[in-house]
Amino acid sequence: MSFPFAAGMKSIGGIPMSNAKPRQRGDFKPKLIALSVAACFSLSTAQSLANPTGGTVSSGSASIASSGNTLTITNSANAIINWQSFSIGVNEITRFLQSSGSSAVLNRVVGANGVIPQSVIDGVLSSNGRVFLLNSSGILIGSSARIDVAGFVASSLNLSDQDFLNGRMRFTETPGAGAASNAGVIDTSSGGAGGRVFLVGPDVQNSGVIRSPQGEIVLAAGKSVELVSENSPFVTVRLVADTERALNVGQLISDSGRIGMFGALVRQGGVVEANSAVVGANGEIRLIATKDLTLDAGSLTTANGPSGGTKPRAAPARAE
Repeated sequence: MSFPFAAGMKSIGGIPMSNAKPRQRGDFKPKLIALSVAACFSLSTAQSLANPTGGTVSSGSASIASSGNTLTITNSANAIINWQSFSIGVNEITRFLQSSGSSAVLNRVVGANGVIPQSVIDGVLSSNGRVFLLNSSGILIGSSARIDVAGFVASSLNLSDQDFLNGRMRFTETPGAGAASNAGVIDTSSGGAGGRVFLVGPDVQNSGVIRSPQGEIVLAAGKSVELVSENSPFVTVRLVADTERALNVGQLISDSGRIGMFGALVRQGGVVEANSAVVGANGEIRLIATKDLTLDAGSLTTANGPSGGTKPRAAPARAE
């Protein structure tokens, strides 16, 4: 199943919703979602840990050095590092020094003695390049976290080493995969325009701020997900989804950029903005669900500009 162009999807932004009808926030079982979000973020506080530990380079080269509260990794392009744990505590800093903004490093949490701990990010993660973080037990980015990178991919699904090295973002089903959630700040501005932030998993939630000017932000919830860059300004999302959900109650901001939320259940209860002040540099927003799409009362979903742009409805809605 491919988005955003698959027929029959419930969607907003570029795809009609002729049979949409008003829906109140309560119809989407907000108590369950609120409990889930609260549980995730309370875990972030309770499980605050130090910097990543037990790093082993499996492809490329990387040096790992610790000094005080700072862990510095200097890596070659497309390096792959397996970690016993990858968490960043409050007042802790993990930084990746890379050759350029297009360079990437894949961090895979493999655990120890058969146990893979969740990744809990409560401190600072920075890089002049792109950072991938994979953890099947889940990735919880807390309210005190700050992620400043050229690009960021966080997933509880699996991405093979070979696909990463080939530049293919094919995330495969992982039994028992945890949530990928953000309550902090993720910002690609330091890497210049055009950064990408992708949160991928069976349960994807944002209650923080994700900012990527002239770039792309995607929340993709599915059993399996593939993100394909084709001859289109918007990444094509191919996913298998049954009950998987994507939720935003925070801010997704990409000036003159592109923002997408995909899943079986998609709820936009916060701010999604892809506005532009430049003629011809319009932003674009896609909210696409296979089963249920909800815009909460009071939510804001805009992609305005001097020459138009995608202008999805900013009102409660349900697509049948």
